[in-house]
Amino acid sequence: MTSPPALGRSLTRLARGSGSSRPSSPPSRRTRPFTRPSRPCKPPWAAVLDAKTRHSIALAVSQANDCDYCLAIHTYVSSEFGGMSNDDIDLSRAGTSVDPKRAAAAHFAQLQTDIDIPAATSAGMPG
Repeated sequence: MTSPPALGRSLTRLARGSGSSRPSSPPSRRTRPFTRPSRPCKPPWAAVLDAKTRHSIALAVSQANDCDYCLAIHTYVSSEFGGMSNDDIDLSRAGTSVDPKRAAAAHFAQLQTDIDIPAATSAGMPG
């Protein structure tokens, strides 16, 4: 005769009175089921800039830095998750856009990559 599985043995012990139906020590805190937050968690800058503007800035800076890896990942994320068309991506890489506010943000970000680091640190800018 084969022995019953572990659960069966536990139930058999409980039925015979040789086991306790409660754990030996009470839990330290009451467990609650997972609840969703009342509002979605967003980064602090998400309220200031929309997704396409953030993607445009990332593409413009990646192009200015001439980083192939950054361009590849930002192009993929912009097209797949950011809802940007190929034309929007090409314009963003050039530091411009059809939307004037987005164009200004991308151009400004692209200009910030041209800062002369030695001159800026000698002028007192932390680096």
